[in-house]
Parts: sequence; C-alpha cells; structure tokens
Amino acid sequence: MVSIPHDFEFFFIGGSFSMDLDTAKNISVGEFGASVCALLVARKFELSCLDAFSIKPFFGYAYFSAFGDASLTSESQTYSFFPYKHVSGNFEGNLHFISAGNFLEFKKNGWGFSFNLIWLFCFGNSIFGEYSYQFKKNLFFDGSSDGGNLPLPDASGTHLFAGKMEVSYKFLVGKNFSPTVRVTKTVGAVVLNREVKDFLAAASSSYSTVSSSSADSSTDSSSTSEILKKALLSGTSISLKINF
Repeated sequence: MVSIPHDFEFFFIGGSFSMDLDTAKNISVGEFGASVCALLVARKFELSCLDAFSIKPFFGYAYFSAFGDASLTSESQTYSFFPYKHVSGNFEGNLHFISAGNFLEFKKNGWGFSFNLIWLFCFGNSIFGEYSYQFKKNLFFDGSSDGGNLPLPDASGTHLFAGKMEVSYKFLVGKNFSPTVRVTKTVGAVVLNREVKDFLAAASSSYSTVSSSSADSSTDSSSTSEILKKALLSGTSISLKINF
C-alpha cells in the first residue's frame, strides 16, 4: 500500500491549437497544429528560521506534439514563374520530457521576491517528415519529380531551462488603497545535442550570405552595447497593481 502525504500538490497543464495556412488568394494550402500537456508533483516547505521564506520543489512529466502539412500547386500561388506543377511536405513530431524545478518565494514588510526555475530533459521522441515535388513540363522544365523523407534530427538529450525572477513592493498608503509595483525578468536557454546542432548548422550555412569583414571600432562598440541592451531588457516587464 502506497501512502501519499496530503501536503503534496498535483498540477496538470494542457492545451492545443491549430491554424490553416492560406495564400493571398485565400486558398487553403495546409495546416499546422500543436499540443502540450504536463503532470507535475510538488511539495511546499517553509523554513522555521525564516517564516517569510518558502520553497516548492517539483518534478513531473511533459509531452509535446506537433504536426503540419502544406501543398502548393501552380494554381494556388501567385508567383507567375512558379516552376513546379506541385510541391508538398508534411511532418509529425512527438517529444517526451522529464521535468524538475523549484518555486522560491520570500515576502516581508511589503517586499516580495520570487524565483522560479524549470528544467526539461527530452528523453524520447518520434519525428518524421516527407516531401514530394514535380516540375512543370514546358520549354524550361522537363516534368521530372522527386520525393523522400526529410532529414529531421533526433532531439533526445536536449535540455531546456526557463527562469522567472520577480521583485515587488506593496505600498501601504491607506486602509483601502495599496498599490503594488512588480519588476519581472524571464530568461530561457536550450542545450542541444550534437545531432540537432549539426542539423541547424547545416541549415544555417545553406542560407548564409558572405558579408564584408571590414568594420570600424565604433561599429563594434555599438553592436556590443546593443547586445547588452537586448540581454538586459529582453523578457523584462514592469507592472502596477492597485487594490481599492
């Protein structure tokens, strides 16, 4: 017999969406959709030495799936010199994750601080895609066709990290008036396995362009400051909540 303490908390998160892909002529050429669900188990601990401090570690399982398909013909698109009689492709992916993390919270004298950290590790996946096309047969093209499987990588071993930090202060202006100011910073990171890295590098190199290597120091300085500005401000929000 297994006994689960009543102070454990269970969370289920899920959702899905789908969308149609249309051309400028409002002709449907495909669809895309995705769904996600997660089951988490957490338990809250409060430190006796700091009555305003609490931590809530959790672990669980998450599942993500996505699908898409598209098909273009010479009649369904607006490009006059479209070389294909038809071109189509589709993919389907299912990814399984284990997850762990911690919710940390501190509140005292109007001040509040929280830090949430989530880690996801992909331990299994099934990703499949295929394509096919046929050229027009005319003066410029011979009507040949081809098709096959898309070279999609194995995502197993990929890590995803997400963190959210919030600092707040509640002003005690009056009995029925207490505005609260919050500053929130959200960050994320992905650690890819070697196969996914090689796949993205190959895809990037096929579309890369050669740029001039000459640049002055002022350009380097401005680009560095721009990177720092994006790193500091990206994912940052400030909000004001007023209670009457």
